[in-house]
Amino acid sequence: DVTRTIAMGELTQEEIDNYTLTLKGMLNLSEAHFLYGCTGYNLDILARAPLWEKGIDYRCGTGHGIGYLLNVHEAPNGFRWRHVPGKNDLCVLEPGMVTSNEPGVYVEGKYGIRIENEILVEKDYDNEYGTWLKFATLTLVPVELDAVNVSLLQDEERNALNSYHSMVRDKLSPYFTGEELVWLNEATRNMQKNTDYIWEVKAINNKKSLTKRYGDNKEITRKEASQSDIEKARFIIAMAGVAVIMFLVVTAWNMGKKHVPLEDYVVVNFTGANGYAVPGYEIKKEELVDMLVRADKNTDKEALYKQFVDSMAASVTYDMEEHPDGISNGDKIQVKVSYDKAIAKEAGLSVSNGTFNVRAKGIQSGTYIDLFQNIEVVFAGISPDAYVVVKNNWNEEFLASLDYKADKPEGITVGDEVTLTCVTDKVLLGRKGYVTDNFSHTYKADKLSSYVKDVKQIDMGVINNLISGCKKTIVDETADTTFRMMYKATKDKKYLHEANNESAENIAFMEGKLLKRKAGENVADDNKIVLLFTADLLCGGETSEVYFAFVFPNGYITCNNEFNVAFTDYSELYYCNVNIDEMMDEIMGIDSDNSHDSAGENGDDISKAELEEHSHDDLPYDIWGFMPDN
Repeated sequence: DVTRTIAMGELTQEEIDNYTLTLKGMLNLSEAHFLYGCTGYNLDILARAPLWEKGIDYRCGTGHGIGYLLNVHEAPNGFRWRHVPGKNDLCVLEPGMVTSNEPGVYVEGKYGIRIENEILVEKDYDNEYGTWLKFATLTLVPVELDAVNVSLLQDEERNALNSYHSMVRDKLSPYFTGEELVWLNEATRNMQKNTDYIWEVKAINNKKSLTKRYGDNKEITRKEASQSDIEKARFIIAMAGVAVIMFLVVTAWNMGKKHVPLEDYVVVNFTGANGYAVPGYEIKKEELVDMLVRADKNTDKEALYKQFVDSMAASVTYDMEEHPDGISNGDKIQVKVSYDKAIAKEAGLSVSNGTFNVRAKGIQSGTYIDLFQNIEVVFAGISPDAYVVVKNNWNEEFLASLDYKADKPEGITVGDEVTLTCVTDKVLLGRKGYVTDNFSHTYKADKLSSYVKDVKQIDMGVINNLISGCKKTIVDETADTTFRMMYKATKDKKYLHEANNESAENIAFMEGKLLKRKAGENVADDNKIVLLFTADLLCGGETSEVYFAFVFPNGYITCNNEFNVAFTDYSELYYCNVNIDEMMDEIMGIDSDNSHDSAGENGDDISKAELEEHSHDDLPYDIWGFMPDN
C-alpha cells in the first residue's frame, strides 16, 4: 500500500507548499522515538502538526494497520487524532506491527496530495525510563522532489529526506541500468539547503510555464508546461513500474528460499559509558532457528537450521583513529557475519549481505562516581614521622581493584597536605561504565599526634601510674626463680651458681628524665621518658643496692592534647645495674669503658652529675629532669 503524488504539469505555489507540508508530516512520524505504551492517539499529531500550523487538515486517519500476507487494512493498530466509533485501530503499538503513514491535503475540485509509506515498529533500547521504540521505513519509492519547497524544510527534515532517498537508491540501484539508473539517481538526489530549486508558475507569451528558481533567486531554466512535462511524468510512472516488476521477479525467484535478515539477528551491544563504549555482538540463535522453523511450518529442517546458525560468527569494528577513547551514540559500527554457505544452500536459505553498518545507539551516559567516596585515609604514627594508610572500601569488584597513591606517603607533620591520586584513567573508567571529573583529592593531616617537646607537656598523673607499674615489675621480676636479677645487675656469674631466693625491698622512685633527640642525630627514637628507681635486693642473706631505669620510647601528645606513651610490657623496658652511671651510659648508647676511664678535674672518675652537666654537647639527646607531685 504505497502512494506518491507526481507533478504532471503546472504547479501553483499553494500546491508546492502544501506538498512540502505533507512531506514534513510524513517525515516527522517516520522519525518518531517513543516509549512503549504509546498508541496512534499519541503519535498522530506528529504528522498533522505542519498542516495544522497552517490551518489545514485531512478528514481521515493518518494510517492503518497492514497485515503480513493478510489484509491491506488490518486492525488493531493505526494513527488518528480522535476516536471514531466502530474503528478498532488504536491499540498499544507493539514491535513487529506495520502501519501506513499517509498524511495528505485534499482540496475539493482542485487537487489532492498524499505521500504514503509503510513503517514497522521496532524496539530501540531499554533504560531507567522504560522501553523505547522507533519506526523502520519499509517502502522504497522516491518522493517527488520537483514539488518540494526546500525553504520550508528544517535541517533535520531535509537530512531525514536525504537519508531516506539514500536508502532507496542503495537498495534499488542493483536492479536498475542505463536510463533507469540515471532516473533513479536524479529522483533520489540530495536536497541542499538554499541551492535546490522550486517551481514557479509564470505566464510568458500567453503560455503558462514552470521556472526552476534556486534559493539565491537565480533563474536557471524555463520550459513550457507542455508535452515535456507529461513525458517526464510518464517516464517516472514507467520507471516505478519497472521497479515493481523487478521486485516481483526477485521475490518470485526467492519464493522457494527462506530469507535470513542477518541484521535482525546479529545484534550489536555495547559495554561502557557514552564516549568510551566498546562494541560487542550477540547472535540470537534460538530466535533465528525458531523463525526459520515457523516460516517452514514444519520441523523437518530444524537440525539443518541449527547447523547453519551454529556456523555463524561475527566481528564488529570501528574507526579507532577517529574514536580513540571509544564509541559514542551515532558512531558507525561495521558488522561482518560469516556462515557456512554450503549448509545455507542445503537448507534453502537466502542470506542477506554478510557486511552491514549500524549506528551506535542506546549507550548510557554512564554512572557519575566520586572515586574517593569509599576511600578511607588515616594518618598513622606520630608527627613528624607519621605516614598515610589508604584503605579501599568499595564493594564493586572493579572499583575495589583501583589503586591509590599518595604524593607524600611518609614523613608527615601536623598540618601537611597529602594529595591522593587514583591510578587509573578516564578511558578505563568509562569502559567500565563510570565517569568522573576528579582523579585526585587532597587531605590535611590536622589530627596527628606529635612527639613530646619538653617536660611541660608531660602529664604527671600518667607518670604516677607508670611509677606504680614499674615498682610492681621490679618485685615480680626479682621474685622470678627462672631469672637472676643480681646477675643482670652485676654480670657476676657467681650468682648463677647460688640458690635463687632473691627478693626486692625498699623500692623508691628517684627522678624522671626526658631525653629529646637533637636535630641531625642518627638515633631511632625521637625521645625517651626515663624513670629511675633504687631498691634493696636480698639474696642469700646479703643485701645489695641496685638501680633500675624504665625507658619508655617516644612519649607523645595526642590530637586531643593528651600526654601518652605506647608500650605493651613493663618487663621489656627496664635496665638494672649496681652502678647508676654505667646504666645511664647504656641508655644513652655511650661506651662506658671509654667514658669512665677519663678523669675529672680532681682526678676522680666523671660522676653522673658531671656527665650531665659538662658532656651534653657530646650526647645525641638534650636532657631534662622532672619529678612528679608526689
